[in-house]
Amino acid sequence: MTSSGDSKSIVAACRALSCLPGVASVGYGLRVANGEVTFEPVLRVYLDRKFSSCGLHASIPPEIGGIRIEKVPLLDARPYCGTTYRPGTKITRYAPGFQVGSGTLSCFLQRGGKKFLLTNYHVFFDEAGYNPSRRSQIISVPGQSNFLDQPPDVPGVEDMRLQNQDTVYQPDRSECLQVACNTPIGTIRSLDASNAALRFQVSGARQFWVDAAVAEIQSGKDVANDIAGIGVVSPTIRDLSTDAILSAKPPNIGVQKRGRTTDITKGTIVQFLTTQVVNGVNTDIFEFTVRPTNDSPFDYDKTIDVDDNEPQTNAEIKSFLETGSVTVTIVSPQNPRRLRVKGKIFSNKGDSGSLILDANRQPVGILWGGNGLDLRLRGQQNTEFVPSGLALACYFIPVLAALGFDPSAAIVSASSPARGLTLPPPDELSEAEELLAASPRGRELIDAVRLHHDEVRELVNRGRRVTVAWRRFRGAAFLSSAIIAAREPGEKLAAQIDGISIEIFLEEMYSALLFEASEALKTDLRRHMNTFLSLAHDAPTFANILERLQEPALVEDLT
Repeated sequence: MTSSGDSKSIVAACRALSCLPGVASVGYGLRVANGEVTFEPVLRVYLDRKFSSCGLHASIPPEIGGIRIEKVPLLDARPYCGTTYRPGTKITRYAPGFQVGSGTLSCFLQRGGKKFLLTNYHVFFDEAGYNPSRRSQIISVPGQSNFLDQPPDVPGVEDMRLQNQDTVYQPDRSECLQVACNTPIGTIRSLDASNAALRFQVSGARQFWVDAAVAEIQSGKDVANDIAGIGVVSPTIRDLSTDAILSAKPPNIGVQKRGRTTDITKGTIVQFLTTQVVNGVNTDIFEFTVRPTNDSPFDYDKTIDVDDNEPQTNAEIKSFLETGSVTVTIVSPQNPRRLRVKGKIFSNKGDSGSLILDANRQPVGILWGGNGLDLRLRGQQNTEFVPSGLALACYFIPVLAALGFDPSAAIVSASSPARGLTLPPPDELSEAEELLAASPRGRELIDAVRLHHDEVRELVNRGRRVTVAWRRFRGAAFLSSAIIAAREPGEKLAAQIDGISIEIFLEEMYSALLFEASEALKTDLRRHMNTFLSLAHDAPTFANILERLQEPALVEDLT
């Protein structure tokens, strides 16, 4: 055998080495020396770390047929991709042959045993045929109120509406050699009223603008209503549509969102309705306007060169945009007409579909657009939208009503099914921990959780029996329910999820942990298990749990 060897002899050497005790796998390639890749061939023998100190590797020769052998510990391999889909991130609709539209995933909803992702109608079905000014053409009577029944503005848009149950990807559809190499998250089933709405939703004497659509989550996908940087979405919806928004003292409502383009922003609802002429009649259209707060994280700063053919003057552009939250500086009045637009903005193009939540993470609306100007800029064939900073949103309850979802059960809780154990940042639960620590038994439970947290997390993510129990019995969903109950007064701990009671979940996890846990963890499990079962009984609120912890001799332990 030569130093390079032929393919058959190299494969034979790899197979012979892989049969030796303690060898996990064998690789053939180029040797790395002093951090540099050389052209010297090498056989890498990957050793099982469990047997690294057993002396089983002594039988591995230093070389075979002149090819050097290197012993390498086998490391863990993980795919560089997300396994759980979350709101606030980019989604894209793909129709056969082309990508139609993209925007932001609002949240996950459930209905009839199925799960759906929510976004704007115009995210799925493109902006080409959608001009909000056409709302004046929509007659708000049953059977004639849907924008989808109107002819499109642009020829050919009808062909882009729906093509054989189009798919939705997060963030985009990826291709390798013209073959899709990532799987879609959802499927758009139809354009009927239960899946898409671009119309007025009439409730009493009020007309609510609805721009929304859903796609059914494909089987096997893990979804979590947990927005990065904001937290778990509350299953309780704040119904602003019935709030006293038109009272003499309108409410001061602070809101937040995470979108594809501007990420996390904060704002205040500054307008609750608009009035425009519909079929010759002044009509109140209920949608709300959000202005970013001064502490909102996203800063917009862009210098633009306005085309000489732009009909609006520099002074007009400045005056119009500054009705929002940005300031406009005229850097150069002509040759070129250069303006600098700077300030806080709540959203921008690409954020359509973002879920808008109040300070308690309760959904209040879904963002559909923003105020600004379409300007002709130098060197660009099409106009460019320049934001004023103000955002426009649909009220959330009317969105659900238009699509046929029950508001009391529409929001998907936590994840389904979960793959791992994740906890919110420590400061998010610090107040709850302080309240629990007010009782001796509560302090014991906190200390035990802190002591064993890392081990439990490792077992959930990498153990065998514990991992199976966690996934099969909805561990992440129950954990999310507990976190929400701890953070939001009045919220109850879930009694059951997907037909599994919390008592069954706790008992199955207890059995699995006793099989795989350390002796110290087993001891504390036996000591506190009945306490956990007692506290979880009858789906209590966090206040109920605090009261029970004050009771003397709550339960007997199992030691």
